[in-house]
Amino acid sequence: ITSYAQIKATAGAHNGESPELEEAFLHYTGKDGPLQLRLGKMRQELGALNSVHTHALPQADRPLLYSEFLGDDGLSTTGAELSWRLPVAWHSKATFSVSSRVGTHSHHHEDSEEEEEFAIFPNEGKQHPIFSARWENRVNLSDQTSLTLGLSHASSHIDSEHIRSSKLNGADLTLKWKPCPDSYREFTWRSEYMNAHQVYKIHDDTDYLSK
Repeated sequence: ITSYAQIKATAGAHNGESPELEEAFLHYTGKDGPLQLRLGKMRQELGALNSVHTHALPQADRPLLYSEFLGDDGLSTTGAELSWRLPVAWHSKATFSVSSRVGTHSHHHEDSEEEEEFAIFPNEGKQHPIFSARWENRVNLSDQTSLTLGLSHASSHIDSEHIRSSKLNGADLTLKWKPCPDSYREFTWRSEYMNAHQVYKIHDDTDYLSK
């Protein structure tokens, strides 16, 4: 649209299925400012890899950590996202988003006796939004090596027949070595932790917390 605002869209087809719109959003970058804004359908900044499309992942499949908690295709819904680049000597970015639970995906457990589906943010109950945040810091240890630390959080008030609320917390650490920008050689070590909680409703109107 302008040098400071762009419209981006991505569609994909997986396993012979019909093409599906994965992302379509307005991205406002401003004039070299610390704030950026995204509006539309997008992949949320949650964990180190949720914002990465499946075909661009550094491995063949989406990590089990993401498919178990965020669905087979990760978390991608409609909403608004504001990111702020902090005024420090290293790369430090804080991201906050509010998004709809409509269109969230579940994970299928096909190896059980009965096929089960699980989603930490199911598309059911009252349509309260998902609130998510991520804080990412990256430092260059040398000209070839960088270290990235990320902290993530997401929560939503589900208020369905069985689930009262859900939340997800995570931390990730990535060490990357690449000898020069145009080299095909690189080494990446990534460790990531996620912890999911759902508060269930039971008959005597008290809550039971499941991990």
